[in-house]
Amino acid sequence: MRQGSLDTGHYLDAGHFDALIQQLAEGSEEIAADDVQSFELTVLALYGPEYLPVGARRRFDVVRETPDRVRVVPASVVTHQIHGKRERRQPTPQVPRRQSQQGAFVAKLIHTMIRVLDEARSVEFYDKAFGLKIADRFEFDGFILIYLSNSQATHELELTVNKGTSEPYALGNGYGHMAVSVDDLDAEHARMSSVGLSPKDIKEITHNGQTLGRFFFIEDPDGYKTEVLQRAGRFQ
Repeated sequence: MRQGSLDTGHYLDAGHFDALIQQLAEGSEEIAADDVQSFELTVLALYGPEYLPVGARRRFDVVRETPDRVRVVPASVVTHQIHGKRERRQPTPQVPRRQSQQGAFVAKLIHTMIRVLDEARSVEFYDKAFGLKIADRFEFDGFILIYLSNSQATHELELTVNKGTSEPYALGNGYGHMAVSVDDLDAEHARMSSVGLSPKDIKEITHNGQTLGRFFFIEDPDGYKTEVLQRAGRFQ
């Protein structure tokens, strides 16, 4: 079953389990509906700019108590979430790849790299500020690459540590900032303040008399700025 774009808050009604079992049987010349003893239900969706699906799967057992009474019960209490990069690639053929209006495949933004002096100090900051954990770490002769992510992120932060560098990096006037969105801006500002991260004051930007966004900035130990935005409007 495939479904086109859904508006926020809308959902797809896949029907009753008995209808799903019938569809399963109709898709095979060797299986009758009465022969189905278990099945696995997988739900996949493309979200935002992603071209790899996210989703979940769960296995169900079909219990026939009498010829006229059939129950469908979960085979386990756990619903398996499909969110790891490797696993998300496996079901991709079942989902049409996202294309731009011109028909070309859309490039996926996967990480932002910044150079930092002290690995431990930076890892601690981004964990404490944004809950970013080490997803991968690769050490080479002259440098170290650390990739940070969390369960909400589809875009990673790459920290590059150049061995032997002791002087602070000159950020110049070209770099601006990264940005994250949060559900409760005021609560996050208070939390960061309470753990000594010194966020800047909350501000508001308007356009044509309408509020475009509420935000504050915070700087990491190397001086890189991150904008923290209230999740609303175009800042999702």
